[in-house]
Amino acid sequence: MAGIPKEKKWYAIYVKSRHEKIISERLNERNIKNYLPMQKILKQWADRKKWIEEPMFKSYLFVRIGYKDYIKTYETDGVVTFVNFSGNIEAIPDDQIKIIKRVIDSDFDVEVSSKELKKGDIVLVKTGSLKGIKGSLVELHGKHKVAIEIEGIGQTMLAEVPLKFIKKVEE
Repeated sequence: MAGIPKEKKWYAIYVKSRHEKIISERLNERNIKNYLPMQKILKQWADRKKWIEEPMFKSYLFVRIGYKDYIKTYETDGVVTFVNFSGNIEAIPDDQIKIIKRVIDSDFDVEVSSKELKKGDIVLVKTGSLKGIKGSLVELHGKHKVAIEIEGIGQTMLAEVPLKFIKKVEE
């Protein structure tokens, strides 16, 4: 419980995979204020496309609690742990939660990625019509596009590929 003050603050919790909505409901039943950022995405199957709502941050929820709600939150079925850094549970500033809400409410397409890509990284296209092509990350474009440099016959080609379609190639 180190790091949880008496006054209520926002904290991130890690929850059972693919159970974010259920755990949010369980927290609501226990009168624990929580926030599950959701996004609408277009899913494509072989036979159809459909807009669905899914959590923006997979396996994470935000809770606004004080010291006395810590145990009640932690003991909620499906809650794995509080997100911590070096063993310390850190509060998330209200401003960051407000920013998340503003971004979700905006008209912009949002893609969340924990990938730490930087200019010069060697990347591999893992899906789509360019699947299997390796290249060098050149620069980030706008919302969620990346350009990769593809080496060929002494020339350079640039292709825009959605971030979710590439992965960093480990050395």
